[in-house]
Amino acid sequence: MDAPELRHSCYRCGGSCQGPGAAVSAAEQPGIAERAALLGVSEPVVDGRLRTVNERCVFLQQDNLCALHLTFGAEAKPASCRAFPHVHLDGRTGLDPGCLAGFLSENPPFANPLPEVLQGTLELSLGRLVGGASAPGRPPPRIAAWIERDLDDVLDALLRPSTAPGLRARLRHLAVLKSTEPPRWVGLSEASQSHALDVARRMVGLQRVGRDPERVALDTLRGAALCAWADGALHRFAPALAAWTRLQRSGPLLDVLDRPLPPTDRG
Repeated sequence: MDAPELRHSCYRCGGSCQGPGAAVSAAEQPGIAERAALLGVSEPVVDGRLRTVNERCVFLQQDNLCALHLTFGAEAKPASCRAFPHVHLDGRTGLDPGCLAGFLSENPPFANPLPEVLQGTLELSLGRLVGGASAPGRPPPRIAAWIERDLDDVLDALLRPSTAPGLRARLRHLAVLKSTEPPRWVGLSEASQSHALDVARRMVGLQRVGRDPERVALDTLRGAALCAWADGALHRFAPALAAWTRLQRSGPLLDVLDRPLPPTDRG
């Protein structure tokens, strides 16, 4: 079966150029260095990645345009930059769920098959997110224990000053969950449920996090729960979940997510 055709238009949000620097192959580094010198950019590559300042690529302009692309054309960028958000891995293909504007592209859901046990985990986890509330306006009991235990640390990891500004901007409204009067829990809309499942499938199927796939899926859907609780409107929910998946891959958020599951959240 042919892979589905994927289409994506860049909305110039600058999100893909924030966070860890893009990978640069050894063959690409001399050319990047030469073009960087012409642009007055020093040390463009550090440890095989484009250097960042405050988690912004050194080539990312204030208007969110790439100086390399703008001055020398698309082919001047590293291959990893040119490909994003398209991912091709061992015959599987899809859009990286961390693209902040990816939800605006009309594409078929992630079609690559997943192991049956993982599909069951996704369905079970989604049930926890949309299940009955533990109290009026509160999250379902199967995830309430995790939220009550880890919410402060999760939000601190998401909104710390060193978080890439483009990601933090999409997550800033989650701070309302720490207020004395958080929004009423209304669960995920049908559109948000579908989007959350697709994002979880892509996180696992495209191996965006190198760890236990069932836990990756669960953590992705946990992020969906928090993002939907803060604001379930798709135009706020989808970019927030995309930013979550980027931060879910390493650093302080992953450290929090790696904690053992609360007893009520197992099984």
